[in-house]
Amino acid sequence: MKRILLSALFLAPAAAQAGAAPNGKALFDNNCAFCHQAGGVGVPGQFPRLEGRVAEMAAKPEGREFLATVLLFGMSGHIN
Repeated sequence: MKRILLSALFLAPAAAQAGAAPNGKALFDNNCAFCHQAGGVGVPGQFPRLEGRVAEMAAKPEGREFLATVLLFGMSGHIN
């Protein structure tokens, strides 16, 4: 259920706008790269590196839940 809801919240508007299936790179470039930089390399001390980390987190149910929570509500505080 959570996966369906998240897909509807994040992917459907972009797909409807583009008239096709969502393009992950385009979604990242338009919504995430400004802070996390091209390729997800991050900015030390400000925006965490995503490259090489997200796939590992998404491989576990608790990691998927964490990623969805961050996308929906953001996060603050010290980030390693």
